[in-house]
Amino acid sequence: MASTDSPSAVGYKFLLDATGSRQYALRIEDGRPTKKVTVATPVGAGTLKPNETIYAFAEETAMSYATGGMVLGATLYKIVTDSDGIPKDMRQASVEFAVEFSMGADKGVTYKLTPGSDVALAQANIGDDFPRELTGSLAGNGFDEKVTGGGLIVPSTKSMGMDMPFPPQHETGASLVRAAVENANPAANDAARPAAGFYKSDAQTLVEVKDLGAGESLRLVFNFESRRVTEIFTGKAEAALGSYGFDAYDADALKNAFDKLVELKGAPRTLENSRPARVPAAKPA
Repeated sequence: MASTDSPSAVGYKFLLDATGSRQYALRIEDGRPTKKVTVATPVGAGTLKPNETIYAFAEETAMSYATGGMVLGATLYKIVTDSDGIPKDMRQASVEFAVEFSMGADKGVTYKLTPGSDVALAQANIGDDFPRELTGSLAGNGFDEKVTGGGLIVPSTKSMGMDMPFPPQHETGASLVRAAVENANPAANDAARPAAGFYKSDAQTLVEVKDLGAGESLRLVFNFESRRVTEIFTGKAEAALGSYGFDAYDADALKNAFDKLVELKGAPRTLENSRPARVPAAKPA
């Protein structure tokens, strides 16, 4: 059995708060979750509070099409802390949401828990206090209206909503907590992180650093688990410039990133198999 101090035995599951702005990195050792959770917020490091209940979604999701519209599948985590703010109970369940859009002047999205997911939550002993609807705005995300042949109004993107942020308030995925994990583990990689070049953040994540001079840099984070590329600028302050689904990113850049991560002893999901499953029935025209 590998030591838990071995980099090959340690990984992270990245979670996004269901209704708030916090992000979490759940440390995995030898394939099992631990009580070690890194917390990040838009303004910096965060903490788990005493005696709180957290609902968060795994960063990776899958969009499919069913009769009547789009369905988003996700893994929900429920974490309960003790009086010291340490996780004492953790549960998870696979759930689905029916996706509804409000277009026009006030672009928005509503995710409604499906009846079957209510059953899954009950089986996992996840209580009724979890919100059955999540809403957010699509403004600023580059979405435009498109009316399909069946009269359904959906975001007009290359992948027809496949790369929509979820939960909607986390527009750049788990970029905040990924950066927090990197900052807390400067020696976690196989080699020192270069001022310019490539390095492995974890088995599914490659980071490309571009030195812009004058103490400024641009990091491209290729996350093969959630199929997203996040651009992060670092200068006097750090800011996420944008986050893009693989379907909307340059294919040659993705292939190069895949090869580099394999070279650095990562284990990225193949580009072909990393696409979320689609249900062909009633797919919008």
